[in-house]
This record gives sequence, structure tokens and C-alpha cells, in this order.
Amino acid sequence: MKKVKPFIRMKFGGIDGFKLPFSLFADGSVEIVNESEFEEAEDWEDEDMEDLEGGDDYFDDEIEDEEENDAEMVCGYPDGYASGKPRGEYCVIDLSPVGKEDSDSVKYRVSYMDKMPEGGWGDEYKTNKIVLKLVKAGEYVMGTDKNDVISNVNPPQKVRLPNDFYIGVFPVTRQQYELVGELKLDSKWPEKNDGKQPVYDVPYIEIRGDMEGIGWPEYADIDDASFLGILRKRCGIKNIDLPTAAQWEYACKAGIDEMEQGDLESFAWFKDNSEGMVHPVGLLRPNGWGLYDMLGNVWEWCLDCYGCPSYEFYDESDIITAPIGVMQMMPKRRAILPFMAPPNDNVREIRGCGWNTEGKSCNASSRGFCSPFQGCDFIGFRLAIILDTGRE
Repeated sequence: MKKVKPFIRMKFGGIDGFKLPFSLFADGSVEIVNESEFEEAEDWEDEDMEDLEGGDDYFDDEIEDEEENDAEMVCGYPDGYASGKPRGEYCVIDLSPVGKEDSDSVKYRVSYMDKMPEGGWGDEYKTNKIVLKLVKAGEYVMGTDKNDVISNVNPPQKVRLPNDFYIGVFPVTRQQYELVGELKLDSKWPEKNDGKQPVYDVPYIEIRGDMEGIGWPEYADIDDASFLGILRKRCGIKNIDLPTAAQWEYACKAGIDEMEQGDLESFAWFKDNSEGMVHPVGLLRPNGWGLYDMLGNVWEWCLDCYGCPSYEFYDESDIITAPIGVMQMMPKRRAILPFMAPPNDNVREIRGCGWNTEGKSCNASSRGFCSPFQGCDFIGFRLAIILDTGRE
């Protein structure tokens, strides 16, 4: 039986012929590049609003509902999202297919380990196996007050993560992505490609899907034909996903709230040492919890919409439990995207900075954003699994 490609690659810069009339930069800033397209987008917005049943009243009612529900939406995961118990310090998903040649019948083996292999993580864990590390539930200070040095950060806020979770020891690599998607990716740096570089130029909707997958945080479903849809079906882990921004920052800081975590060049590929390209994962030293490439190399997609309105409802002394970014609009100090975005079409948060980021901005609290329909050569992702707290 002929294999069918499980998902279709999206083209950078637009979808179905629609070009996004703005440029996205590594620091998260946006610049409108074509005023005529901006005006066309505004006309498109007006026409679509008139076509919707109920006209302006439709949007007024929806906005009122959102205002009433904002406080309860910003904290906590969707019902049933956290499941399972930690079975070891590491979860390993073997991408070697088990089963028939038919893509629908392929399964992946999942195993657990209490310590890393002797000699460390070999190439197999960067190519045909995905390894995730257990991170225990806890509290930390999310954000920083060093906004005079780092732009685009949250103010300090105490955050509680009530659930244990696994998070990728490495970002997902090109070979891992190709194995799951049964495809061959183009490479911006083909002469340097050995499959162990982090995957890049992958839109959010290709990872989670553009139907169900764009609905976070209202619900946690993903599209069956997306990268995560295929991975979930084959490995049997129903809630393997992207991390939330709060989980990502907690894992990146690894118990250290100080702005500097040491000599940046020893654990991050950024503008000064990257030579203008991505590098294979795991070459530099890990953070305090054994996670590699958390800073630099590529920015990483998070589940959240950009922003976290929970900061409007809490004092700095309060503790927010499991915050989820659900902001519907960009902060006023940033440019508004030049088109009317439906409620589930929000820009998504990216973390970790990339190979082209200035060293002063490469920090665990730095934040960026990107349209979920867009891919960039400096954005990749790593995986996470949210658990019920406690061991079996």
C-alpha cells in the first residue's frame, strides 16, 4: 500500500495565496511592509464583519462574554488535560516504526528510565528517539524587573505549577520531525544538515493543526493529521503537547531566578557565536536540570496566546496557579497585526531566543510572538507532557 503523507507542509509568508503584510523580527517586533496590503486587509475585515450573522451585535455579545469569563480562563488547564503519573525521571519515545507499512498502523514504543545512559545522550536521542525529563511541580518567580536591559518581558509574578510534567531534553530535531511526518524538509543550510539541528520554519498550525489545534486554551484537542496528532496516536500519550509559557520558563530557569545563569556562550547559540545559523542540539552545556538549548539556537513555540491578562487581576505578592496566556490583542506598545484576527487566530508566544538574538536579550524571561500560520528559520519547538502530580 502506498504511503500517504500525514500532513502538508505550509509555505512561509502566507497561506492559500494570502500574504501577511508585515515582517516579524527576532526580538518579536512587527513592521508593516506594504501599506496597500494593510488597507486591503482592513477592507477584508469590514466585509467579513458585515457578512457575519448578527453584524456588530455578534461581536459585542462575544466581547461581553469574554470579559465575564477572562478571570476563570487565565488559570488552570482544560478539563482532563493533565493525566498519567510519572514512571521515571526520563520518558523516551522510540520513533522506529512498529507495525505495518501503512502509516495508520504504525506505533512507537514508549519507555522510562531513572537516569541518563552512561556516556550521556548519544545521537540516537537526537535523531530517532525523543527524550523528555521529569520536572516536579513547584513555585517560582515568572518574569523579571530587568526590563531596562531585556525588552518584552513580563513583570515579576509568583507562579505555582501544581502538576509534574515532562519536557524535552532537546528541542525536536529535523530528523525526528521528518520521521513522524514522513517527509523531507528543505534546509536553509544544507551543507550543515545532519538531522540533529532543531527543526525550524514549522508553523504552530502544522504542529497542532489549524482546526481543533488552534483552539487552546479553550480546549486541548489537536488535529489528527498534525505532527502532534500523528505522534499522539502512535505513542499513545494523549496529552503530549507544546509547553505553556509558564512551564517553559520554569524549566529554563531550573530553580535560578537570577537574571544571569552563567557564561552565555557556554550554553546558548546566539548572535555572537552562532555564525548566523542553527547548530546541532546538545553541543553546549545544559542548564541546571539537564535541559539543552533552552536559550539560543531557535525560539520555541509555546501553547499560549501572546500575553497573560492574569497580571491585570493579581498583585505581585499573589501566587498565580498555572497561568495560561489568552490575550486577544497585542500590548499597546507593540504594533497591532494589520488584519482582523478571529478569536482563535491569536498570535502565539515564543520563548528562548534564537541564533540571531543579541546576547543582552537572550534570557529565560525574554518573550516573542509569531502568527500561528507562519514559520521562521529561527523558530522551533520542544515537547511536554502534563501529569497528575505524584508517582504510581
